[in-house]
Formats: sequence, C-alpha cells, structure tokens
Amino acid sequence: MANDELLLRDENIPVDDIALQTALGGAFGAYREFLTAIERLGLSHEWRYYKDGGAWLCKITFKKTAIIWMSVHSGFFRATVYFNPKTIPGVFDLDIDEALKNAARDYEGKSFIPIVFEISSSDILADLAAVVEYKKSLK
Repeated sequence: MANDELLLRDENIPVDDIALQTALGGAFGAYREFLTAIERLGLSHEWRYYKDGGAWLCKITFKKTAIIWMSVHSGFFRATVYFNPKTIPGVFDLDIDEALKNAARDYEGKSFIPIVFEISSSDILADLAAVVEYKKSLK
C-alpha cells in the first residue's frame, strides 16, 4: 500500500468507530464487512494498546486461540494470520490469491510464517475467510 505508516498510536485515545473511520477513510466499509465476516466465522475481537508495538492492535480469537492480528494504517488495515512450518503447507492448498501464497513461500523467518492481508476493500475477504477456516481447523 502507498502509506504503510502504523496509526492509532496514542494510548490515551481508545479505538472507536470515529477513530477508525478517520484512519481508514474509504476502507471503513471494508472494516465493517470484515467484522461481520469474522462474527459469522465464530470469532471475537478485542482492541488493546500494546506498549511493545506502541499502537492499538486488534486480536481476533476463536475460543482462546489468536487467529488474526490486525493493525490500522492510513486508508487500509492489515490482518495477519500466522502459521508454523508444520501447518503452512495447508495454506498452499487453499483456493486463494497466488500472491498471498508466494509471499509466504518467500518469507525468510523460521518460527512463524505470516499470511498478510492488506485490506482497503472487501474484495479479499473471501480469501481471508478461507485462511481463517483452515487456521480454525488446526489442533
């Protein structure tokens, strides 16, 4: 995305729809659709300020397991789903955008491999739902 600056950095300003609408602009509608989609998938979300990252992040969970970490940037939000080397091959079998798979294949980290969705419209939400369903199926 054009401006990758992480927003929502003031610990004293809690995250609400007004702050999100200001930060996301035209992507706010996609954010609302995203919330509806995660609720349909049985996930819950919680905004929290993380001192180590210096920003408000949203942890999206299934039962007690973190499924998605979300951050807000100017005009888009980033939803990241992490897999370990043992479970990442299942992502490559999913019917999702090849660019997402290639980015995971090219990732050089060893412990956790991220599948990163930069969302400014609802176009990519079906791919995110497929990845989430796979992540939920893991034990």
